[in-house]
Parts: sequence; C-alpha cells; structure tokens
Amino acid sequence: MVSDYNPAIRSLGPFLLGVVAALMLYGVEVAQMYHYLRRAIYVKLWIKCLVLTLFCLETLQITILSCYLYDALITFRTDVFVTEGASWNAWILPLQIILTGFTAFLAELFFLRTVHVVIRNRLLTCSIFVFGASGLVAGIVFGVTSISIPKFSQWKKLDSVITTWLVSMLIADTLTALSLAWYLGKRRCNTSSSGDVVSRFISMSLATGMVTSLASIACLVSFMLEGPHLAFDFMLGALYMNSVLSMLNSRLYDDPDSSETPSSIGGLQLTDMALDATWRSGALEQ
Repeated sequence: MVSDYNPAIRSLGPFLLGVVAALMLYGVEVAQMYHYLRRAIYVKLWIKCLVLTLFCLETLQITILSCYLYDALITFRTDVFVTEGASWNAWILPLQIILTGFTAFLAELFFLRTVHVVIRNRLLTCSIFVFGASGLVAGIVFGVTSISIPKFSQWKKLDSVITTWLVSMLIADTLTALSLAWYLGKRRCNTSSSGDVVSRFISMSLATGMVTSLASIACLVSFMLEGPHLAFDFMLGALYMNSVLSMLNSRLYDDPDSSETPSSIGGLQLTDMALDATWRSGALEQ
C-alpha cells in the first residue's frame, strides 16, 4: 500500500504525463517539419536556420527527458524518494528548463518580427521584447538556481522566479496574438482581395498565441495551487515549436499552381512578413 507521504506521486507521476505529452507533440512537430522543408524552397535562409535551431533544441530536450524518465522509472524503480536525492536534480532538469527558455524566446522573436513588420509600433515591439527577454532571463535563473535545491519538494522556494518566468511568457504571447489579430482584422475590412488568406493568417496568429498563453496559464495555476508541477512545463518547448511551424505552414499550404499574385494588406505583402515563404519564382512580383 502506498504511504501517505510519497513524493513520487507529485513528481514522477506528472513527470511521466508531461514527457508522454511532449513526445506526442514532438511527433506532430516532426510531421510539420517534413511538410515545411519539402515546400519551403524559396524561404529566406535566416528563417530556415531559426526553424532548424528550434528543432534541434526541442530534439535535445526530448532526448534528455526520455533518458531521464528511463533512469527514474526503471533504474530507480524501487525508490519512491528518488526525486528527493542529491543527484536527482544535478543537471538534467536545470538544462531542460534553460533549453525551454531559449526555445520560447526564439519563437517569441519570430512572432515579434511579424508584429514589427506589419504594425510598426515601436512601443508595442519593445514591450513584447522586454517581456520575452525577461522570460528568458528568469528561465535561466530558475534553471541555475534549482541546481542548489536538489529536492523537488523544496522547489517552492523558487516561486518568485518561476512566477516571473511564466508571467513574462504569458504577457509576451498574449500581446503578440492580440495585436496581430486586431491589426489584420482591421485591414481585412478594407481589403476585399485577400479575405481568404488574411482570415487564415488571423486565425493561425490568434490560435498559436493563445495556445502558448493557455499553456503558460496552466503552468502558473498548477504552480500556485500545488507548487512545482512537471506535467505542463515539459510541453512548453514543443508548443512553441509547433506554433512557429503552424504559422509558416499556413502560408505554404496555399495552392502552388495558383496564378494569383500574393495577397497584400495595406500595401504590405504577406510573403514579406516573418512567414516569408513563397512557392515559385517571381512570387514576389507586384
């Protein structure tokens, strides 16, 4: 019979659920990467480098988590206090947290460039960047500081830095999604020729931003109610990566044989934004 005090219930149980969910999202990510690389022939080099960097970071995270899950559940299967040992949090979880921070920040920079190109509001751009950078710094501080607190049950001591990390990401994602949806929705009313494309992009912009925002809210709520919780944290990197690929693929899935010129909003072509993807030579011609 399981004793009342079993730290594995609050650590390894959510850990397992979080890794399983992250692996499922990673499978979706691989499928999206395949379709993106197969069609993104004319995409700018920096976007390809960004996508490949995010994919490598996420692959490293999944590998680390999978190896550690095996170690915790198989090698130490009879030790329910494995998460309370001095070696449990030596470097794996801190590294995973830092990698998640970098993944989220790079994805937010991608979204930020889209906001900057289409809205041209310096205050909004700087605000999103500040919150995104704050999230990155807080994530690094969280990862480094957690090394000195090997017992998972004592992570409650890091509540301030964890809250700063999650709230910063939440605000950055929400500002990005709402600003893009507002701007493109406003322009759509004045542009009848690009309704379908713009509608799809508005939906994708809002959906991707809200998905990552809801994930941050779930992490924050679970932490405030019950302390550190691993079920949601491990999915954040995969959600950000899938959000970036979804926005890119939302443009790539247009009919490549269409003879229509690329859609524009207020004189700005959608292909010139951060999703900068075309399907044929001459697609950027006016």
